[in-house]
Amino acid sequence: MKLSIIIPAYNEEKRILGTLKEIDYYFTKYPFNYEVLIVDDGSTDNTNIIVDNYILNKFNFRLFQNSENSGKGYSIRKGVRESTGDLILFTDADLHTSLFEMNKFLPYLKDFDVIIASRSLSGSLVGEVLYRRFIGEVFSWIVQLLIIKGIPDTQCGFKLFTKKAAKTIFQRQLINGWAFDVEILFLARKLGFRIKDIPVTSNNPPGSKVNPITAGISMFRDLLKIRFYSIMGYYR
Repeated sequence: MKLSIIIPAYNEEKRILGTLKEIDYYFTKYPFNYEVLIVDDGSTDNTNIIVDNYILNKFNFRLFQNSENSGKGYSIRKGVRESTGDLILFTDADLHTSLFEMNKFLPYLKDFDVIIASRSLSGSLVGEVLYRRFIGEVFSWIVQLLIIKGIPDTQCGFKLFTKKAAKTIFQRQLINGWAFDVEILFLARKLGFRIKDIPVTSNNPPGSKVNPITAGISMFRDLLKIRFYSIMGYYR
């Protein structure tokens, strides 16, 4: 069984090297057949140079570059399209949820098609500042109201899919921005895929470039788009 790991990266020159090294370390402990796909989303710093230098002569690492900044949802969709694994995991470039947390997912693969990390379930450990947690809870309430019920944390950037689920869901994905997580879970449920959320240990590494206010406004706008697309029958 082959595992594909997709990492979207935008201006991550300060953090991407540590992430790639941790992934390498994980596979010294758990020797999967694997590939790592880094999608550079139009970075203006040295992200692509650092990745290029690190993956030189590493046959199972591949770098893809967007010609311009196109969004996290766009980048992960591109990674899914290029992936060849039987299992497809996407994770953020800062690896705020350690790859070792994926081991908690593996026992559920016989019964579920989509397994997601949750920072909201009992048993999770989260190193997050209070205002970010508050904003996350408000967003979750809106998601539950407008789009999809029963998943308290749609936004943790650590999600595992079977190949069939990923290829089917992402070819229907329309949202390129931050709210794509909500869209893919909405699509997973609509298409009959089984979803399981698992409590994880997650942290909030320094250096985040996401402005929670502007990102929140953009995400709310995208939620309205998802609602509209659903009502108008765009998702088939």
